[in-house]
Amino acid sequence: MTKGGRNNNRAHPGILSKAKSVAKGNSMKLFNPFTTIGFSILTVSLSWISSVEARPYPDTVGVCYSFQGDDIERLEPCVISSGSGAGAQYASLNWLDGQTTTIEMSAYCPNQDWDENGFCSYFVNGEVAEAYERDVFWMESNSDSDDEDMPCYRLSSQLSYCYRKN
Repeated sequence: MTKGGRNNNRAHPGILSKAKSVAKGNSMKLFNPFTTIGFSILTVSLSWISSVEARPYPDTVGVCYSFQGDDIERLEPCVISSGSGAGAQYASLNWLDGQTTTIEMSAYCPNQDWDENGFCSYFVNGEVAEAYERDVFWMESNSDSDDEDMPCYRLSSQLSYCYRKN
């Protein structure tokens, strides 16, 4: 109350009538069906969008190799960033000079022609590549799969990139 007996704490007449209605036991409609449906669609859309983004793994230190045919061009420590999502996996080889080589392994195969690794196509920096393995110690191409072999990816120019995580 202020001087003169005026009450400045008056509620809006519409709000007051709704409050009195609820107090008497009359229920108010709290949810609009269109709002509920819209919220449901928004929730499903957001969950779908979040399910197709890449999931990065922690970076690891490893050794990166570059071959021209069977000759080693580069052999150096590197940081390997990898992850998966939306039907593919990737490995980014971060070389010491700041260059990055990105290897993508796609598991999206409309013809269901997966290889023994579960992929059907490979790309190095956006170019189609062929997957194979090299022996870690002798650096030779290896057709027999062994746990000690490192993954390699050969471009049509016979340039290959391989890596080994520590």
